[in-house]
Amino acid sequence: MSGNPVLVQSRFGRKGNFELLVPAGAAGLHFLWRNNDASGLPWSAPFTFAQNVGRVDAITMIQS
Repeated sequence: MSGNPVLVQSRFGRKGNFELLVPAGAAGLHFLWRNNDASGLPWSAPFTFAQNVGRVDAITMIQS
């Protein structure tokens, strides 16, 4: 993972999960989330997508 991450607290789950998006080194993006309701506050494995867009230098997220 490389680049500046973006973190929001969603409305999913009772407490609201953390959702993280970060540029994925050579190409695409990684998405991870933390289950704030589960014991131990586990993070998901990275879900990689958008590799076809190439290297991503900057990202942003908006929660509405």
